[in-house]
Amino acid sequence: MRSTRISFPTSDDVLLSGSLDLPEGKPRAHALFANCFSCSSQSHAARRIGQALAQHGIATLRFDFTGLGASDGAFADSHFVANIEDLKAAVRATAGPIPLLLVGHSLGGAAAIAAANEIPSVRAIATLGAPFDPAHALRHFGYALAEIERNGAGEVQIGDQERERRKAMLRRSRKRPTAIGGTIVHAGVTSKL
Repeated sequence: MRSTRISFPTSDDVLLSGSLDLPEGKPRAHALFANCFSCSSQSHAARRIGQALAQHGIATLRFDFTGLGASDGAFADSHFVANIEDLKAAVRATAGPIPLLLVGHSLGGAAAIAAANEIPSVRAIATLGAPFDPAHALRHFGYALAEIERNGAGEVQIGDQERERRKAMLRRSRKRPTAIGGTIVHAGVTSKL
């Protein structure tokens, strides 16, 4: 397995960056890994998932959404709908005529579900802790929600960093994902399903 850095533009000409984990030999499929709300393509989970898929013959692109990690753009301008557009840009940059698997963690999983309807090559989606309602991420903003609604922008604590968020992000993060045909079953570790 080898990993190579890759950059590609969005439809708004924001340059996104990521890592493409390649299997030995010709890939039998492509996967796209969508990170959590404020995570990077270089997180331990993203790297391990990309490497495991590559060991099974699946070329996996782990990329940073707009304003995160090594990608250009302002995090303040990112939102759920923009994450969907970033996913579609990643597909245009890497996927060929072979089947595509979308893998997403948390809000990235919700974006993968929502984007799947707009990506004809998607054959499967796998999510880890994806919320039904992407607005769930807004609960992390706490007191800053009122400030953002009132002033149009505000600082929120995300992990160990203060980051600016804008009012448009609130509205655009309330889009609900719609699954593609088929059945989605979610069972937790303690589920009796």
